Amino acid sequence: MFLRFSEEVQKLLLLSLKEKNRLRDSFIGTEHIFLGILSMKKNSVCELLNSFNITYEVFSSFFIKKDNDIDNYFVFSPLVRDIFKSISLDKKNSEVMITDIVFEILSDPSSKVVYVFRKLNVDIKSLLKMLNISKKKKGIKKGILNELGINLNDRNKDDVLIGELTALEALCRSIVDNEVSSFLV
Repeated sequence: MFLRFSEEVQKLLLLSLKEKNRLRDSFIGTEHIFLGILSMKKNSVCELLNSFNITYEVFSSFFIKKDNDIDNYFVFSPLVRDIFKSISLDKKNSEVMITDIVFEILSDPSSKVVYVFRKLNVDIKSLLKMLNISKKKKGIKKGILNELGINLNDRNKDDVLIGELTALEALCRSIVDNEVSSFLV
């Protein structure tokens, strides 16, 4: 998946890992990716975010350090994993750039980044326009099926199987740990 990531995105992943460790989190989330972008001072995306008064200091103030073990592995939140898979599928023969990642993160209302940006009264639509990113990627309209469903024809069969097994394992662990409502079981 990472082979097509530009050198700048690979640097971003290392900075995101550093932020995950600084905050003592278990996995890399969207907030760690944006903290990584904001720590890249000589980057056009960082400069644009700064023009919206989104600085490293302001953005990082929304996240509190925790007291758990540091894990030096690239473990991504489910949202970040899905974003990276989606981008990799979309950019089959071209490099993944930071703007691709920013577009995907800002397009997902469930990301912590969108939550923080709303708290900071950032106009996300204007930000996307200034990044010169169209909401319609490659002319494909995002309908309800594209938002909620997965086109299995676009995925590697092994990835689908692994993803389904991972979801099944997580459900089984939740049932064993009594984290699932008896209504669902």
